[in-house]
Amino acid sequence: MAEAISGAARGSFLDIVKLDHFVFKIGIYESLIGMKQLTINDISDHHHCRLGKWYYEGRGAQECQESIVFKKLEKPHALVHACAKEVLASIEEQDFQRTQDALIRMENASVQVNDLLIDLSKESCMNTHSI
Repeated sequence: MAEAISGAARGSFLDIVKLDHFVFKIGIYESLIGMKQLTINDISDHHHCRLGKWYYEGRGAQECQESIVFKKLEKPHALVHACAKEVLASIEEQDFQRTQDALIRMENASVQVNDLLIDLSKESCMNTHSI
């Protein structure tokens, strides 16, 4: 029973992380269409979101640091945040080609993050991982 609960908690945590990044991207798109006023200062870097805290300071850093999948997660995750900031900066500068390019890079990196989180959920470090 405890193992089932622990497994559900791990899955829930990764689902929350994926949802966090989806909501993060929605905020960027809302800024793009004028529904929200965000600046680059409003955007956390990849160290300070829920995934970043888990990755750099939390159980991820402690228990999954040897995982190849875990190591692959850092670059696209950082890129999601960097591209989001670039989108906001380019909107302010009215450089819409740059906005489009940054959005495409953000989305591509986001797909990589999502895929890696799915792969990470199957890793042995996550099997013993309590959230």
